[in-house]
Amino acid sequence: GGAGGGGGKDSRPMVERVKGGVKLFVGRLPMEATQAMLNKAFSEYGEVLEVFLIDSARATTGARCAFVRLGGLEGAERAINEMHEQRVLVQERAELGPIQVAFAKGEATRFGLDPEREQLPSRWQVPPGKAAEPLPPPPAASVDPETLSKEALVSLIKEGQRTGGQPFKQQWWTYCDSGKGGVQDYDPKRHAR
Repeated sequence: GGAGGGGGKDSRPMVERVKGGVKLFVGRLPMEATQAMLNKAFSEYGEVLEVFLIDSARATTGARCAFVRLGGLEGAERAINEMHEQRVLVQERAELGPIQVAFAKGEATRFGLDPEREQLPSRWQVPPGKAAEPLPPPPAASVDPETLSKEALVSLIKEGQRTGGQPFKQQWWTYCDSGKGGVQDYDPKRHAR
């Protein structure tokens, strides 16, 4: 009989196994950063198998992020230790601060390392689905502001300003401009309760 064909049904991990290496997340990259720059920087720590730049639509911070796949775990650990919050890739954009390097989601766990090492302490980049506590979405009338704590209100308004777009901002600003709550300040934190 002939030899069996494929390697069974275990196809999911195979994708990662075929690519091999260790996937790293790189954050706070200047918009000017290129694949070549990342290649060069990370090649000091071993073979660079893949560089994937993410074009951030939310590039208001002037920063983007990327994934870099390095050949070996040891090099990956060194790259994190020596580059995270230390390496500036584009000198002209030094004011952005140094780049951030961490294990990509799931990588630390896969190697039996501390999953904490997949978390970036950065403020500007909130990992999806990682909100501190689920806040009620800002509906127009169903939430009575008087029933919410100040903390909830502040985060609600910030979230609304971030995701609710112009209509929400206009409503909130109108509210402030009319001096409701006695404060004409757009920053919800300055509204005393």
